[in-house]
Amino acid sequence: MNYTGFFSSEDNNQIIASNVDIVDVDTQRLKYALEYINEIAQVGYQTRLDLLAHLILFGTIAPCSFIFKVTRAPILEWLDLYGKPNASKSTSGKIILAIDGHEKDDDYNVNIGHVDSTARLGDTIPQTTFPKLVDEMAIDQPRLRKVLDRSRRAEYVPALSAFIMTSNPPPPFQILRHILRINKLQRILTLCCYILTSYMHLVSLETNS
Repeated sequence: MNYTGFFSSEDNNQIIASNVDIVDVDTQRLKYALEYINEIAQVGYQTRLDLLAHLILFGTIAPCSFIFKVTRAPILEWLDLYGKPNASKSTSGKIILAIDGHEKDDDYNVNIGHVDSTARLGDTIPQTTFPKLVDEMAIDQPRLRKVLDRSRRAEYVPALSAFIMTSNPPPPFQILRHILRINKLQRILTLCCYILTSYMHLVSLETNS
């Protein structure tokens, strides 16, 4: 398989890792990572712990999001970080990329110029199931509407990557309402939060024993 990421088997009973090194968990390095997350929370997200938690959960789930589509599970929709200039939107997106070590990789840090036509989108989105950060992707721009308009003639593009979009204006919800499934996404995030919390508790017990 030439693609990178996580896929399901033909019978949907197994998760297949393609071009991904699976290593044993180093509990000491995991402890350092959790301590670093705690530092980030105290320094940059004191009043937005909910946002930081969502970023980490999204980054944990996103590499497997293509499996959701194949198995007809609730879809993990793209993340849109919007707000005033210099509000750390891109930095927040890079926190997600850093979970997989892609925060400095130009293949995962792109901009609207990589997705503003069907051909460019088709070259950016089907390479990996790991998420990509697309800066300045204001979805109401006319050139993007043409790419995302479902009423136009469909062209097959294997959408493997989940996008993290940044923009200054808020998303036009009248355009996005057909892809916003908040309740389903919330159930997924709640389940993953429970799994992560349980795992962190077990690691803490092992480290202290």
